[in-house]
Amino acid sequence: MKKKKERPTRDELNRLYWDEGMLANEIAEKYSVSKPSVGKWLEKYGIEKRGREDTDKIMADRRSKDIGSERHKPKRNWKLKGYFRNEMKKMIKSLGHFPSSRELFSFNPTLAISAYRYHGGLSRVAESFGYESVYIGKSRKWIAARGRIKPARYWRDFENLLSEIKIFMKENNMEDFPTEIDLRKRGGAQIVQAVHEYHGGFLTLYKKVGYSRRYKKWESLEYGLNMALDLLEKNCWTDLPNDKILRQSDRTDLVNAIYKHYGGFLEFRRRLNERLGRTNKIETTEHFMEFLNQDPTALNLATTALVLNGEATDVEQLISSVYEDRFKDKQQVHAFLQANRDEVHELAKSGLTNLGSYLGEFSLNDRSIIPVLLGNALNALADGKITVSLEDKVLRILRSSYGPCFNSEPERTLADLEQKASESSGRLQNIYHRLNGHYHETLSLREELG
Repeated sequence: MKKKKERPTRDELNRLYWDEGMLANEIAEKYSVSKPSVGKWLEKYGIEKRGREDTDKIMADRRSKDIGSERHKPKRNWKLKGYFRNEMKKMIKSLGHFPSSRELFSFNPTLAISAYRYHGGLSRVAESFGYESVYIGKSRKWIAARGRIKPARYWRDFENLLSEIKIFMKENNMEDFPTEIDLRKRGGAQIVQAVHEYHGGFLTLYKKVGYSRRYKKWESLEYGLNMALDLLEKNCWTDLPNDKILRQSDRTDLVNAIYKHYGGFLEFRRRLNERLGRTNKIETTEHFMEFLNQDPTALNLATTALVLNGEATDVEQLISSVYEDRFKDKQQVHAFLQANRDEVHELAKSGLTNLGSYLGEFSLNDRSIIPVLLGNALNALADGKITVSLEDKVLRILRSSYGPCFNSEPERTLADLEQKASESSGRLQNIYHRLNGHYHETLSLREELG
């Protein structure tokens, strides 16, 4: 009867393979078996196999220490992916679930630090083990991704990956090929991990399946208008809202297409109104307030005009020029602003502008808010909308606004303008450069006059 060859225990094999860094053929020689037998032992015991990168690191470590023919016993290397995964498996098995960050730091701080320092953070590690995050109250928990816990060899097969993606699309009633964000949001964590781990990332996957066709649809204005019309009908909107509301409605794709392919929101709204057979001109107070409510850039300009009060001629001209498809002339803009002064103020104070935290620092009756309002409005405009004549008007408005600050604190004003110029581009950057140059000349003249 043939004598059964000795086989190491799981702990012994793990120690030889990972702690001591022995190669599979070295272990095979030690136990007088073939190299494939060692591979079967590793699979049977559930010990993570080293990838090519880990093996190269071990060999490089051996060569660097000039060990010759003597086998080197390296220290634990937490950078090695296989070693790290093996230790993480032990932790999951001992806890009975994937550890939270607090549990990991409590039970094995070295393992926790390694997860964040070398392996992309706990979220990426969890995804690689087939877990996804859920929030129970305010606590974040990790649960097994729904029905997709499969071994690595399964996910290496491209056909298997496509099969899982098709199942995912069917479960989520999706017609278009899912993006990485779609997969992460809806429980496809292990699919995401498999794409990155075995198939070259999502850009490579998109090329293989012809995903770019989805983006080409958005290049067509006709397609964008049809999508916008569907949104208006579905949400009972009378007009297309601003980009913030569209993003909140999970239509970032439409927002991106409007900015990239359709000339911005002003132009796209004009085309949409043409399709609906509407006139773009604002005729009533209700329409005017609805327009400001849905366009933060217009609201910032309107608020600037009200803060300037009797000196708002240039701003009113700016509004009528930028929104020439909405207003008859500057006089109409002036009339609407004066008739709705209190309502515009309330709208600005309610936080519907894109000022964010600035509303907490400034009063709408304080002229120092003008550069903030105007800067935010101009940043949102397409560069082509700011003509040379409009640039001159904006320069006059800003010069009037910055004047008192420059008279009291010239150095601070110049530093502020330099920062704004560095953060801007195109026409707006040119405006800040011109204003900065004007104040430098003023300062030099003051010094000459003594």
